[in-house]
Amino acid sequence: MRIELMVAHDGGASISMNHGKTFQRIVLPIARMYHVAVDDKIPYNVYGNRQDGYSYMGPSNSKQGYIPLGLWKGVGGCESGFAQPDPFDNDIVWSGCYDGGLQRYNVKTGHVRDVRVRPEAGYGWEPGKLKYRWHWNFPLAFSPHTKHRVYVGSQYVHQSDDGGQSWQVISPDLTLNDKSHQENSGGIAVDNLMTFDGSVLFSIVESKLEPGLIWAGSNDGQVQLTKDSGKNWTNVTQNIPDLPKWGTIANIETSRYKKGSAYITVDLHQMGDFDPYVYKTEDYGQTWKLISDTVPKSVHSFAHVIKEDPKREGMLYLGVDNGLYLSHDDGGHWMRLRNNLPLPRSIGWKSKNDLMI
Repeated sequence: MRIELMVAHDGGASISMNHGKTFQRIVLPIARMYHVAVDDKIPYNVYGNRQDGYSYMGPSNSKQGYIPLGLWKGVGGCESGFAQPDPFDNDIVWSGCYDGGLQRYNVKTGHVRDVRVRPEAGYGWEPGKLKYRWHWNFPLAFSPHTKHRVYVGSQYVHQSDDGGQSWQVISPDLTLNDKSHQENSGGIAVDNLMTFDGSVLFSIVESKLEPGLIWAGSNDGQVQLTKDSGKNWTNVTQNIPDLPKWGTIANIETSRYKKGSAYITVDLHQMGDFDPYVYKTEDYGQTWKLISDTVPKSVHSFAHVIKEDPKREGMLYLGVDNGLYLSHDDGGHWMRLRNNLPLPRSIGWKSKNDLMI
């Protein structure tokens, strides 16, 4: 038989061999994972949220020598956001979902509890009329200092110290609060699901070195921090040189080596700008330096995430839309980390920036 029509979608592909009268869905052995986390168990487990699925966990190894599908299991949440184990109790997993959904899952008992900040469904409402606005991928973070403290972000930073039983707002609105981006389908891109609202937080992190030092970034380009656990906040956006408007502060990485140091990635691909924007500060956001000049530019070079090596100061890892880069000199130079990763179409087979290990 001959395939006459094929439709690609976020669940795989569907084919028709009768001019579109009927379709057969083809399930491919691939998945889009929104974020990845690991725990401290041996062997350690991997966690993530699968598009059109749930939040899952699975072992990094097994006695069989491979990882059977049956060893993966759901841990609450849904397709979007984060699935992360509590760093002080790996048997408790927090899993997000669009529209502000949040669940707390107990691995030992299988019990799951809805702990969303506010039981309010956003569908059918203009975001500007809701008490809290949420991104499809709203941020979820843990305190590295205070046991079981959790942060999530709407336009505010919310904090819970009792397992999600109650929540406290510890910030003012940290976005531009532009009402023209809070209407039906009023985000940066046209969207009829009201899950990509404008003027919402996209990243939250507490310093690894300084308790109470919390950074927050929004999807309308704002970077703010507090040094006193949310009592006072400072907007440092204006200190970032040549930062285009309406970028998404996709990731904030606080340094584990120097107080006051942090890295940010800014994603502007929804604005038609595909360049990599990665900045570093060493003085709590008073000054910033662009450190992504040597990353090759393409339509897939916009930056998603930057991470600092946990053992070697100055070694950084940068994830762009279709690749991974490594720097040994704190962002002065970048090399593409290839190994067995798929080869992007927009970059040649080998270049002087490729690194094979």
